[in-house]
Amino acid sequence: MTTSARWCPRLGTDPVRALVQRRKPLGGLDWFVMPIVLLLLIGAIVVGRIYPHQYVVRNIWSGVHFASAYGGTAAFAVAGAVGTMYLIANYRLRHKVSLAGPNLGSLERLEHLTLAAVTLGFALLTIGAITGLVEMIKEGRSVPRRR
Repeated sequence: MTTSARWCPRLGTDPVRALVQRRKPLGGLDWFVMPIVLLLLIGAIVVGRIYPHQYVVRNIWSGVHFASAYGGTAAFAVAGAVGTMYLIANYRLRHKVSLAGPNLGSLERLEHLTLAAVTLGFALLTIGAITGLVEMIKEGRSVPRRR
């Protein structure tokens, strides 16, 4: 397993989770984020085994590309987890169900966190796409064209 396969998915989600949990802890966020982190780790292991030397940082463009692509993926993972929490909290409020488990926070806070994570994810993936295109052009690789 490559070194990047071990730390890249956690590198993206841990700072986001720590930032959210530092101000006002959001109960249950870990329960929703950790399965996504595990899936990202499994995906990184599989891709690392199939293409072991293809994801090596060669220059500044590839470093920015990898960091922004992983960061965007992590931001969307957090947005998906918080969106699921929003749906569960909304269901609890509408049906007046008091289930055992953590307090998931207010709907307004969950919606704001989802919006922030999606906005960050789109920005980072856009940067990743642009730097990937610049790297392809710089290396002289052909860009696929439609006929």
